[in-house]
Amino acid sequence: MTRTFVILTLAILTLAACGEGNTDGSSAGNQSKAVARHPAMTETLHAAILKDDVDVVRGYLALGGDPNAVFSETGAACLHIAAMVPGSRCLGLFLEHDADPDQKEDNGSAPLLYAIMMGRAQNMECLLDHGASQENLSDDRMSALATAADFRQLECARILLERGADPLKAAGDRGTALHVASGDFFEDTTEMTALMLKYVPAGTDIDVKDKHGWTPLMCALLRHSPGPAKLLLKAGADPAKCIDDKLPLVCLVAECGDAEFMQQVLKLGKDVDARNREGKTALHQAVANVDTEMVRVLLEGGADPNLQDRDGNTPLHIAVRSTDEGAKQTTIECVKLLLAHQADPDLKNEDGNTPRELSWWFEVDALMRGDSD
Repeated sequence: MTRTFVILTLAILTLAACGEGNTDGSSAGNQSKAVARHPAMTETLHAAILKDDVDVVRGYLALGGDPNAVFSETGAACLHIAAMVPGSRCLGLFLEHDADPDQKEDNGSAPLLYAIMMGRAQNMECLLDHGASQENLSDDRMSALATAADFRQLECARILLERGADPLKAAGDRGTALHVASGDFFEDTTEMTALMLKYVPAGTDIDVKDKHGWTPLMCALLRHSPGPAKLLLKAGADPAKCIDDKLPLVCLVAECGDAEFMQQVLKLGKDVDARNREGKTALHQAVANVDTEMVRVLLEGGADPNLQDRDGNTPLHIAVRSTDEGAKQTTIECVKLLLAHQADPDLKNEDGNTPRELSWWFEVDALMRGDSD
């Protein structure tokens, strides 16, 4: 997310800077590192590229203007700026005059990244047709396809895949494009994952690992993305290759918050009571998340409600201590489910406290005493 934010900030700065420089091309502020390698573009040229004014650009090039001139504050070249303009005609002009399609700006990003980031599929194809590399588009060595996945640009990804991009090829510090596509904490990437998998030949091993040893399925689970995870399982991902003893599959799935997905995982024969590094089971996590349906699925799948974590807490200890007024009713439902499956209200944790003694709400306390159904 940090890299994406930096690139977007530079792009916005580049687009918004018209009129802030000096007419001779020198910056009104800080100088880019790229100015030492290429001449700074004039304010007139910068404005012409943004307006897609081919006459001004053609005149500039006819007079021997450098097609690799850079915006002095960010090092963005003519191609970087043109790549962001919808259907840019100037982009082709610069390329026809030997502009470098792989020129990097100060952040280490190539023009192709700018086109993909903004969803300019036509500009992306123009750059590719003029020899732009699909590899190492940024300082973290992202490929074009991984970049399209990162910025959720489905059309760009589709075109790249049709042109032969491999979703399972190593694509930089974040693994393959499939790793990048397989989940996001803030966005649903199911459609992008489905697109990537469509171009993976049947029978191909999709459990490739990134530098952390994570498979795409592991990435989906860690990012709490059940949609992509389900697709990966259906495509043949092996759950045994995406976990270790400290990160049990059922615990990861519990954090995803998708009870239907948990049912699928339990059908694989996974240990419903597997513990994470804190000694917590999936049931502990589901109760902590006040996820009633997940609690129900786990209990019906055989989860032991009396297993204790490293602090001696059972899921019932966790449930009865909830003070979230907004989750009061669902907490009560969780307590009812646990008690109905023989959760022991008198088990002591490491501090010597029982769930019966820790009840926060009157209604929960009544359940502990057996005074309410």
